[in-house]
Formats: sequence, C-alpha cells, structure tokens
Amino acid sequence: MRIFNPPEARYFSKRFGKRTGASSSSIRALIQRLPVTTTSVREGTLDFADYRDCLLREAERNYFLALSGYRRALDLMTPAGSAWAHVTLYYASFHAAKSLMALFGGWVENNVLVDVAHGTPGRQEFQIRRRLPSIYSGSHQRFWDLFYQGTSLLVPHIDVRLRFAVQPVSSSITWQIDARNEVNYSSYDAIKLGADWQLQFRARRFPHSLPGKVSTQFSVSQGILLITVKFIRELHLTTDALDSLRPLGKRRRKIASLIYEATPPLLVRKSRALSMQA
Repeated sequence: MRIFNPPEARYFSKRFGKRTGASSSSIRALIQRLPVTTTSVREGTLDFADYRDCLLREAERNYFLALSGYRRALDLMTPAGSAWAHVTLYYASFHAAKSLMALFGGWVENNVLVDVAHGTPGRQEFQIRRRLPSIYSGSHQRFWDLFYQGTSLLVPHIDVRLRFAVQPVSSSITWQIDARNEVNYSSYDAIKLGADWQLQFRARRFPHSLPGKVSTQFSVSQGILLITVKFIRELHLTTDALDSLRPLGKRRRKIASLIYEATPPLLVRKSRALSMQA
C-alpha cells in the first residue's frame, strides 16, 4: 500500500473544493457508484475531484470521532467500566488511524483499498483495488495490516517518541483488534480486567497506573491521535464535514463544546436510579 509523502499530501489537501453530490457522502457510497471496471481515478477528472473532497471530509470526520472516543474513554475508567474503556480507546485508535491514512491519500474499507498510484502534484492518481493485498481475513485485521504498511513512509517525519504508535504492538499486526476482542466478547476477560483495575489503578498516578493491555492501548491511541493532530495542522486540513454540527464556527469550537464541555448529569442520575431497582 502506498500513500502520499508530506509535500504531495499538502498539495492534495490544499485543493479541497467543497464539491456537493457524491463527494459529500461516504467513500463507500462514492465507490459503489463507480463502474466495477474502474480501477483508477486521475487528477483533472470529476471522479478525482469527488474522491479528493470525500477523502478529506473523511479525514476530518474520523479525527473528530477519534478525539471523542479518547475523551469518553476517561468517563469509563472504573472497575465496572474498564472493559468498555478499553474498547472505546480501541475505536479512538481506529478512527485516528483512518483519519491519518485519509490525510495521505489512503482508504481501506471492507474489501476495497484505494491508495496512491502517482503522487506527483498535477499528475496525482489513485488506484482502486477490490481485492485487498493482505494475508489476514478479518476486516479490522486487514485494516491494521495495510495501515502499518502505508504509514511506514511517514516514520521519518514523526517524532521519535511517537513512532511506536504507527508500528505493530509487540511485533503483532493484529494486537489491537485481538486485545479488543478479548474484553469485548469474553465476560471472563472483562471481569478479570475489572479485578486487575481495582488492584492497580490509582487516579493520582494516571495513566501509569492503568493495568496491562489497557495501558498499552491508551498509549497507542494517544500516540496516533498526536501524530494525526500534527499532520492536520501541517497540512492545514479544513473542510465542511462538521458543518452540520452546532455550534457554528471552526473545528476547534465544536471540539470544545461537543467533546470536552458536553456532560449528561441528568442521564447519569437516571441510569443510577434504574440500576437501584435491580
């Protein structure tokens, strides 16, 4: 899998055109409307312009979702919520990774891969592959395989302290999804994590007191987010992907209002009242 290098990505990002129609929907919908014989889109064509705007919107949407997941995981950091904290951190990492790849021209979803065939500004081209070049069978396994392949190009441009986040955990391509599945689908592992949490977690020593795999997932999620933020700033990513969300204004204002300042105390009280009936 190939992605843009930073100068190529900067050229690509600067040409966001606010196109409507297919490009304002999802990439899945955009790809589905193309003939199955379409294997590439070239700069200068309407299909390329649609895909460019759609991909940059996906980058911004996924960054917002990643940051939201990262923030909300903090609300779940209790013994009973620890498994969901882990799962939420996983999805923060997953969305951040999707955002990072999209910034540099790559997209993986289900059985479709779109990556860079030519990156030269003025002659950029994407190739569409409907058969993924991965030895893995699970959709998330394939995603991480291709993510690590693609972002290897970016390693020299990433702070040395954060490079671990775009490399396989413990040399395992599938570590993140495997660890998520353990606590998501096994009640034994979920409760064991809660017990470990009670023994080890101390808020005053956060995040260093996080137990085992949660500690690793937290570090990876935070690392990919920090890398993504760096490139969003350097590439000056600005789209209209979040315009339907209120308040009006820039992305920074929406993040502050909808992610960091939004709290549902009434819902928490209602949930507690319901649990007391059990």
